[in-house]
Amino acid sequence: IPEGVTSIGTSAFGWCDNIVDVRVPASVTTLKEYAFCMCDKLEAIYFGGTKAQWNKFDGANEYSLRAGIKVVCASGETFFTGQTKKVSAFKLAAYSYTYNGKAIRPAVTVFDQDGRKIDASNYKVTYSNNKNVGTASVKIVLDGKKYTGQKTLTFKINPKGTRLRKISAKARRIRVTWKKQTSKMATSHITGYQVQYSKDKSFKSGSKIKTVKGYKKTSVKIGKLKARKSYYVRIRTYKRVGNATYYSAWSPIKKRGVK
Repeated sequence: IPEGVTSIGTSAFGWCDNIVDVRVPASVTTLKEYAFCMCDKLEAIYFGGTKAQWNKFDGANEYSLRAGIKVVCASGETFFTGQTKKVSAFKLAAYSYTYNGKAIRPAVTVFDQDGRKIDASNYKVTYSNNKNVGTASVKIVLDGKKYTGQKTLTFKINPKGTRLRKISAKARRIRVTWKKQTSKMATSHITGYQVQYSKDKSFKSGSKIKTVKGYKKTSVKIGKLKARKSYYVRIRTYKRVGNATYYSAWSPIKKRGVK
């Protein structure tokens, strides 16, 4: 477009399928609606002025150009069209997972300012520390075309649980036996076990926890119980990582009467 042109009219180049790039002089001060609408192959616009001048164009980002077209200004500024919508939320499919020996990659969903899902082609997702028990991170970076910005979310990877095998009872005490995790799992991902017991099936009152250190352990004795009372028992694994402790889900409950 020659120097001296001040306005590009409505639909002037609309639906021109073969336009790849355009040279717009600084003399242009008005870009009418649909000026380059539906120019699907248009990749770049080289503007003779500044970004501030470009932003004064009437409807430049909303109607005249599709989002994601690269604009290079004579002032050295480079940006993409269509950066008018903001990101309102970043979400993961879930924020807690169970260790399975594989890298865990929860699905990411990003929403724009209107609450609509943003297509995944508009952002890049990078996962870190997402295999072992602990806190993993997900970094989401918008590509800078239609949306800009970034966000880091976290999720937990908890140890795999176990289940109770048997509860034997004697006078005012019980012996709880459980299934040991495999050495491959336990060596790196289990510090020990926690056995919870209570006369209340919901474990809301009077419950106590017996902590057993060491993944090789498969049983524990619990004493000082009430004679001729029934106790509900369940178990979970735990893993210490730095200053944090991660727990598996509780096992199914077993009931046992005490002599």
